[in-house]
Amino acid sequence: MKHFLTGLTVTAAAVATNALLASSSLAFTLVNTELVLSVDVSGSVDDNEFNLQRQGYANAFRDLELIETITAMEKGIAVTMQYWSSQTAAAIGWYHITDAISANIFADAIEAAGRPFNGATNIAAAINSATNLLLTNDYQGDRKVIDVSGDGRQNTNLAGTDYCAPRTYFIYTYNDDTSSNCYGLVASARDAAIAQDITINGLPILTDVGNLDGYFQDYAIGGEDTFIQAAANFGDFETAVKAKIKREIQNTEPDPDPQPDPDPQPDPDPQPDPDPIPESVPEPTMTLGLILLGLGAGGSFLKKGDRA
Repeated sequence: MKHFLTGLTVTAAAVATNALLASSSLAFTLVNTELVLSVDVSGSVDDNEFNLQRQGYANAFRDLELIETITAMEKGIAVTMQYWSSQTAAAIGWYHITDAISANIFADAIEAAGRPFNGATNIAAAINSATNLLLTNDYQGDRKVIDVSGDGRQNTNLAGTDYCAPRTYFIYTYNDDTSSNCYGLVASARDAAIAQDITINGLPILTDVGNLDGYFQDYAIGGEDTFIQAAANFGDFETAVKAKIKREIQNTEPDPDPQPDPDPQPDPDPQPDPDPIPESVPEPTMTLGLILLGLGAGGSFLKKGDRA
């Protein structure tokens, strides 16, 4: 009898534990993708450019092709938007999108959200905050994705209170945003997100900073199936946003290039390549000039309007 009661107690405990786990999982709404739209509103983004960004995101969620993509998903997506500059603003709230009605409700919420502030460029804090949003919401997604957009490099410390690499030139203090101090902040935030099975995709806006897409590639993005969708300028932003969101919620590659001619004709009489043209070597005076120019541009001043 004693053994019977002991076995009954163990069974009851197991049932209670399973019930607790089941009720805990039921507390979350299941979705295919959890997505944070993390949007740069630093001082280099003027009001017109801000409006182009905001309208681009709103129009993306009114796009019929994107709505059809979401409708075809088994569980839909959970999505929110958060603006950032030196600090991060409060997100606009999480929305479960499964159809045209819910997509348009989210688009309306994007349009209703005003610009919270401007300031410096704190990509690291934006990624950290987006990671927290993904880990503390009421959804359970098959994938967790941060979609971070911006037009510049990290130029402030993590708290957003000072430069990440201050330098002095005569009477001017500026930030060297090519410093490893600044790069390291972004890379650390990225690595922490990846450790939580979060994918970070990038939307660099190629207006102010050269090779910004390369910067995003090296320091900001990461995780499973990560990619970059660059916008040539703010006027191109809406097109880039639509393509990017479609790709990341479907987790698919972009459309392939057109197929080549299936039966190309070989060259009937191939000729050997002529002697290669030797690479030109700059004159010594030009080399000296380039070195001096490089020394003068080793640090970069803040982008237009950016202030910590």
